[in-house]
Amino acid sequence: MEMTPAPKILLPRIGRYLPFGTLIRVSNQENGRTVVARITDRGPFVSGRIVDLSQIAARELDISGLMQVCLNIVPVPEKRKAEDN
Repeated sequence: MEMTPAPKILLPRIGRYLPFGTLIRVSNQENGRTVVARITDRGPFVSGRIVDLSQIAARELDISGLMQVCLNIVPVPEKRKAEDN
């Protein structure tokens, strides 16, 4: 089976500004589908794009190719120490 490249998303490069592991909610503005993705690299490395999605995430959003999306950082509660309970 031949692998196709991951779809690219248009906007500024978010991977350069957020720490690795940050969760982002990516929403397809055309169909309302959303997916939560994790920042795993400093890409994309193409000017004018904000994020590269995995094939699985793109499939969940029903995206193929370039598309404008809405991104939101997903807040994650800090872990509390056992003595704080």
